[in-house]
Amino acid sequence: MKPVKQRRSIRLPDYDYAQDGAYYVTICTHERRCIFGDVINTEMILNTLGCIADEEWRQSEALRPYVELDAYVIMPNHIHGVVVINWGYESNRTQHAASLQTPKGATRNNVQPQSLSAIIRAFKAATTRRINAVLQTPGMPLWQGRFYEHIIRNEQSLNKIRAYIFSNPAQWEQDSQYPENKAD
Repeated sequence: MKPVKQRRSIRLPDYDYAQDGAYYVTICTHERRCIFGDVINTEMILNTLGCIADEEWRQSEALRPYVELDAYVIMPNHIHGVVVINWGYESNRTQHAASLQTPKGATRNNVQPQSLSAIIRAFKAATTRRINAVLQTPGMPLWQGRFYEHIIRNEQSLNKIRAYIFSNPAQWEQDSQYPENKAD
C-alpha cells in the first residue's frame, strides 16, 4: 500500500483566520482549466460559468454579514480577490446579524467556522454545484484543493494588491496562470 502523502499547511501556525482582517486570496481551477471566459483586448469577458462564479463570489458577502468583498477579478482559470472579515459590521446589514458571534472551536477537517477557509470552502462548493448542474457533470472537480492567501497588514499593501487585481486582465499573457506559461 502506498503511503499517504501529508500536505504541509501553507497557513500561518497559531494565526486565527476568523479574526478581523483583510486577506488577499487566489483560487485556481482544477488543472488550471480555462473555463470562466476569455481575456479579449485586455478585458476579461465572462462566459456563463464565469458569471456563475461571479454571482457566487458576491453571495459570499450577501450571506455573511461579517464578510466584505473588496477588489476582485475572475480570470479564465483563477480568481484573485480581497476578503475582509469584520466582526464590527453594522447590525442593519442583515436581520440575523445579532445572532452571530466571533467563532470559536474547530469543525470538520479543522476548518474553523466563519474563518477565511470556511468562506472559501463555501464559495467553492456552491460554485461547483451550480456549474456541474449546468454542464451535467456531477462530481467533476472544479477547483484545486487549496488556495493561496496573504494577510494584508497595511493600506499600502492593500493598494498594491488592488492595482495588481485590476491590471490582471491586461497582464494575462505574462501571468503565471496563463496556460502557455505553466511549468509542467
